[in-house]
Amino acid sequence: MMPGPVVRPAARALALAALCSAFGAVSCGRDGGGAASAARDRPEPTAVASPGRPGVGDVALAPGQALLVEGSEPVSGLPGFGRNAFEGLRGVYAYRPSAGDRRYSLGVWYTDEPLLFGDGWAAAACARPPSGWRALSAGPTEGATAVGSSLWALSSPGRTLLLEVPADMSDPCSFAAALVDRFEYFSRYAEGPGDLSFPATLEVGR
Repeated sequence: MMPGPVVRPAARALALAALCSAFGAVSCGRDGGGAASAARDRPEPTAVASPGRPGVGDVALAPGQALLVEGSEPVSGLPGFGRNAFEGLRGVYAYRPSAGDRRYSLGVWYTDEPLLFGDGWAAAACARPPSGWRALSAGPTEGATAVGSSLWALSSPGRTLLLEVPADMSDPCSFAAALVDRFEYFSRYAEGPGDLSFPATLEVGR
Protein backbone atom coordinates (compact mmCIF):
# COMPACT_ATOMS: atom_id res chain seq x y z
CA MET A 1 0.00 0.00 0.00
CA MET A 2 1.32 3.42 -0.90
CA PRO A 3 1.84 5.74 2.02
CA GLY A 4 -0.75 8.54 2.32
CA PRO A 5 0.16 12.18 2.04
CA VAL A 6 1.88 13.73 4.99
CA VAL A 7 -0.17 16.60 6.43
CA ARG A 8 2.04 18.97 8.29
CA PRO A 9 0.69 20.97 11.26
CA ALA A 10 1.07 24.30 9.45
CA ALA A 11 -0.84 23.02 6.43
CA ARG A 12 -3.53 21.57 8.70
CA ALA A 13 -3.97 24.95 10.40
CA LEU A 14 -4.26 26.74 7.07
CA ALA A 15 -6.86 24.27 5.82
CA LEU A 16 -8.91 24.63 9.00
CA ALA A 17 -8.79 28.40 8.75
CA ALA A 18 -9.99 28.22 5.14
CA LEU A 19 -12.92 25.98 6.12
CA CYS A 20 -13.92 28.29 8.97
CA SER A 21 -13.83 31.28 6.65
CA ALA A 22 -15.83 29.52 3.94
CA PHE A 23 -18.64 28.38 6.26
CA GLY A 24 -18.75 31.47 8.45
CA ALA A 25 -18.07 29.40 11.58
CA VAL A 26 -17.81 31.36 14.79
CA SER A 27 -16.55 28.58 17.08
CA CYS A 28 -13.30 27.67 15.34
CA GLY A 29 -11.10 29.86 17.50
CA ARG A 30 -8.93 28.53 20.31
CA ASP A 31 -10.35 30.74 23.03
CA GLY A 32 -13.49 28.63 23.32
CA GLY A 33 -15.64 31.76 23.27
CA GLY A 34 -17.72 30.62 20.29
CA ALA A 35 -20.44 33.01 19.12
CA ALA A 36 -20.10 35.26 22.15
CA SER A 37 -16.42 35.79 21.39
CA ALA A 38 -17.14 36.47 17.73
CA ALA A 39 -19.89 38.97 18.61
CA ARG A 40 -17.55 40.67 21.08
CA ASP A 41 -14.79 41.01 18.48
CA ARG A 42 -17.10 42.05 15.63
CA PRO A 43 -16.83 45.80 14.86
CA GLU A 44 -19.86 47.95 15.63
CA PRO A 45 -22.01 48.70 12.56
CA THR A 46 -21.80 52.26 11.30
CA ALA A 47 -24.85 54.23 10.26
CA VAL A 48 -25.12 54.86 6.54
CA ALA A 49 -27.05 57.95 5.55
CA SER A 50 -29.76 57.13 3.05
CA PRO A 51 -29.87 59.50 0.11
CA GLY A 52 -32.75 61.96 0.29
CA ARG A 53 -34.58 63.59 -2.56
CA PRO A 54 -32.50 65.93 -4.72
CA GLY A 55 -32.19 69.47 -3.41
CA VAL A 56 -33.88 71.98 -5.68
CA GLY A 57 -30.51 73.62 -6.26
CA ASP A 58 -29.21 70.36 -7.79
CA VAL A 59 -31.84 70.29 -10.54
CA ALA A 60 -31.17 71.98 -13.89
CA LEU A 61 -34.28 73.97 -14.75
CA ALA A 62 -35.11 76.43 -17.48
CA PRO A 63 -37.07 79.55 -16.48
CA GLY A 64 -40.72 78.63 -16.00
CA GLN A 65 -40.02 74.90 -15.76
CA ALA A 66 -40.99 72.44 -13.02
CA LEU A 67 -39.64 68.91 -12.70
CA LEU A 68 -41.13 66.07 -10.66
CA VAL A 69 -38.26 65.00 -8.37
CA GLU A 70 -40.22 62.70 -6.04
CA GLY A 71 -43.30 60.54 -6.68
CA SER A 72 -45.84 59.74 -7.76
CA GLU A 73 -46.30 57.53 -4.73
CA PRO A 74 -49.47 56.23 -3.02
CA VAL A 75 -50.18 57.70 0.41
CA SER A 76 -52.71 57.26 3.17
CA GLY A 77 -53.37 60.61 4.82
CA LEU A 78 -53.50 64.13 3.38
CA PRO A 79 -52.36 67.44 4.87
CA GLY A 80 -54.88 70.08 5.90
CA PHE A 81 -57.61 67.77 7.21
CA GLY A 82 -56.39 66.77 10.64
CA ARG A 83 -55.70 63.15 11.33
CA ASN A 84 -57.08 61.17 8.41
CA ALA A 85 -56.58 58.15 6.20
CA PHE A 86 -57.62 59.63 2.86
CA GLU A 87 -56.04 57.67 0.01
CA GLY A 88 -54.18 59.54 -2.67
CA LEU A 89 -50.94 60.27 -4.49
CA ARG A 90 -48.03 62.42 -3.41
CA GLY A 91 -45.21 64.10 -5.33
CA VAL A 92 -42.66 66.89 -5.10
CA TYR A 93 -41.75 69.38 -7.83
CA ALA A 94 -38.62 71.45 -8.18
CA TYR A 95 -39.73 74.74 -9.75
CA ARG A 96 -37.95 77.76 -11.18
CA PRO A 97 -40.24 80.73 -11.90
CA SER A 98 -39.88 82.60 -15.16
CA ALA A 99 -38.35 85.62 -13.42
CA GLY A 100 -35.18 85.29 -11.35
CA ASP A 101 -33.03 82.35 -10.34
CA ARG A 102 -34.95 81.17 -7.26
CA ARG A 103 -35.86 77.49 -7.00
CA TYR A 104 -38.73 76.11 -4.95
CA SER A 105 -39.70 72.68 -3.66
CA LEU A 106 -43.47 72.21 -3.95
CA GLY A 107 -45.33 69.28 -2.41
CA VAL A 108 -48.43 68.10 -4.30
CA TRP A 109 -51.16 65.55 -3.52
CA TYR A 110 -54.11 64.12 -5.43
CA THR A 111 -57.21 62.32 -4.22
CA ASP A 112 -60.57 61.33 -5.62
CA GLU A 113 -62.11 60.96 -2.16
CA PRO A 114 -64.76 63.51 -1.11
CA LEU A 115 -63.26 66.25 1.06
CA LEU A 116 -65.07 68.77 3.25
CA PHE A 117 -63.56 72.25 3.15
CA GLY A 118 -64.41 73.97 6.44
CA ASP A 119 -64.23 77.56 7.64
CA GLY A 120 -60.43 77.54 7.52
CA TRP A 121 -60.52 77.51 3.72
CA ALA A 122 -61.17 80.58 1.55
CA ALA A 123 -61.02 81.38 -2.15
CA ALA A 124 -57.42 81.72 -3.33
CA ALA A 125 -56.39 85.00 -4.91
CA CYS A 126 -56.53 83.74 -8.49
CA ALA A 127 -58.29 86.00 -10.95
CA ARG A 128 -58.94 83.13 -13.37
CA PRO A 129 -58.75 79.66 -11.80
CA PRO A 130 -58.56 76.69 -14.19
CA SER A 131 -61.85 76.12 -16.02
CA GLY A 132 -64.14 73.80 -14.06
CA TRP A 133 -61.96 73.99 -10.96
CA ARG A 134 -62.04 76.17 -7.87
CA ALA A 135 -58.91 77.31 -6.04
CA LEU A 136 -59.00 77.47 -2.23
CA SER A 137 -56.33 78.48 0.25
CA ALA A 138 -56.05 77.24 3.83
CA GLY A 139 -53.37 79.69 4.95
CA PRO A 140 -50.18 78.82 6.84
CA THR A 141 -51.89 77.22 9.87
CA GLU A 142 -53.99 74.51 8.24
CA GLY A 143 -51.49 71.71 7.88
CA ALA A 144 -48.99 72.54 5.16
CA THR A 145 -45.99 70.31 5.76
CA ALA A 146 -43.34 72.84 4.66
CA VAL A 147 -42.50 75.73 6.99
CA GLY A 148 -43.52 79.07 5.53
CA SER A 149 -45.94 77.56 3.01
CA SER A 150 -49.69 77.73 2.72
CA LEU A 151 -51.85 74.89 1.49
CA TRP A 152 -53.98 75.28 -1.61
CA ALA A 153 -56.74 73.01 -2.86
CA LEU A 154 -57.61 72.82 -6.56
CA SER A 155 -60.96 71.11 -6.63
CA SER A 156 -63.41 69.88 -9.24
CA PRO A 157 -66.25 67.37 -8.79
CA GLY A 158 -64.72 64.11 -7.59
CA ARG A 159 -61.09 65.30 -7.80
CA THR A 160 -58.80 67.40 -5.63
CA LEU A 161 -55.20 68.49 -6.06
CA LEU A 162 -53.43 69.87 -2.98
CA LEU A 163 -50.45 72.16 -3.39
CA GLU A 164 -47.95 73.68 -0.97
CA VAL A 165 -47.33 77.31 -1.93
CA PRO A 166 -44.22 79.03 -0.49
CA ALA A 167 -45.04 82.44 0.93
CA ASP A 168 -42.44 84.23 -1.23
CA MET A 169 -43.26 82.50 -4.52
CA SER A 170 -44.68 84.90 -7.08
CA ASP A 171 -47.74 84.04 -9.20
CA PRO A 172 -48.69 80.64 -7.72
CA CYS A 173 -51.83 80.73 -9.88
CA SER A 174 -49.76 80.12 -13.01
CA PHE A 175 -48.17 77.04 -11.46
CA ALA A 176 -51.61 75.80 -10.32
CA ALA A 177 -53.05 76.27 -13.81
CA ALA A 178 -50.16 74.38 -15.45
CA LEU A 179 -50.48 71.52 -12.95
CA VAL A 180 -54.23 71.18 -13.49
CA ASP A 181 -53.89 71.38 -17.28
CA ARG A 182 -51.27 68.63 -17.56
CA PHE A 183 -52.82 66.44 -14.87
CA GLU A 184 -56.19 66.55 -16.66
CA TYR A 185 -54.49 65.62 -19.93
CA PHE A 186 -52.83 62.53 -18.46
CA SER A 187 -55.97 61.58 -16.51
CA ARG A 188 -57.95 61.27 -19.72
CA TYR A 189 -55.68 58.46 -20.87
CA ALA A 190 -55.47 56.60 -17.56
CA GLU A 191 -57.28 53.26 -17.75
CA GLY A 192 -57.85 53.19 -13.98
CA PRO A 193 -56.84 54.82 -10.68
CA GLY A 194 -53.64 52.80 -10.63
CA ASP A 195 -52.49 54.46 -13.85
CA LEU A 196 -52.70 58.01 -12.54
CA SER A 197 -49.49 59.95 -11.98
CA PHE A 198 -48.26 63.51 -11.81
CA PRO A 199 -46.74 64.97 -15.00
CA ALA A 200 -42.97 64.60 -15.13
CA THR A 201 -42.50 68.21 -16.27
CA LEU A 202 -44.54 71.41 -16.30
CA GLU A 203 -44.07 74.46 -18.48
CA VAL A 204 -45.51 77.30 -16.41
CA GLY A 205 -46.77 80.44 -18.12
CA ARG A 206 -46.18 79.16 -21.66
